Amino acid sequence: MLGCLFLLQGAEYIYNSLSPNGKAPNFRLVPDAGAAFGTEEGIRPDTTSPAPYPINPNYLNDFRGYVLGMSAKQIDRLLVYRVSGNYLYSAREFQEVTGISDSLLAVLSPRLRFPARKRAVHKAREKVGRPNQLTDGARQGAVSLNTATAEELRIIRGIGPVLSERIVRFRNALGGFQKDTQLYDVYGLDPEVATRVLGRFHVVDPPSVEAININMATAGELAKNIYITSSVARKIVAYREQVGSIGSFDEISRLEGFPSEKIDRIKLYLSLK
Repeated sequence: MLGCLFLLQGAEYIYNSLSPNGKAPNFRLVPDAGAAFGTEEGIRPDTTSPAPYPINPNYLNDFRGYVLGMSAKQIDRLLVYRVSGNYLYSAREFQEVTGISDSLLAVLSPRLRFPARKRAVHKAREKVGRPNQLTDGARQGAVSLNTATAEELRIIRGIGPVLSERIVRFRNALGGFQKDTQLYDVYGLDPEVATRVLGRFHVVDPPSVEAININMATAGELAKNIYITSSVARKIVAYREQVGSIGSFDEISRLEGFPSEKIDRIKLYLSLK
């Protein structure tokens, strides 16, 4: 009996020592961390505590944008604007570019900091002079899909190391993209992601190509075209020998195994004369 009493007193002492002022400790549930990814359409951003440092919208990434309460579409608009070499100088410009609501702008404005216009222009000029930067087509409001590096392509949501390298390899095999639509031919690239890429990158500098004459080329020469397999190349040559001369691309598009849905891209690399 006496031993039980000592045990109870010891338990009470430990309990009180772990609690401030001898009171039972207070516990509270921490909100789900996923709430930080709310958007204007859903959960409001957490603005109850001040930001540890000012936020420059010119350098927002996807994650930081989500935390601030921006939607994916609004973040995309901002990144498209920035990747073309443009800078934001005010909260009003930030709203015009991204399309955020007045209410979200009012919440974020105290935390936003923008560069002085002269300083930003100077930085932009420095960037243009650096190698491996997306400068081609910037004057036209577009970024060159033919000079983008794998790392630069990864700013697109849905593009990781594997897909970015695959896009570059496909582009090199082509000798450079001739049309934006060729991006949809990259193996494993989801059409929605490809469309997102084309929202920021475009073929603004198509390279010149020496078209292959399908009435003179060998099967091996035709098969150098990334769209034409060795099997289809042999069928083209066999058909040509049968008819004497191929007069239109429609003729070869009807051959078995020919990727007729891509004839508009294939014609870029072939000629009839």
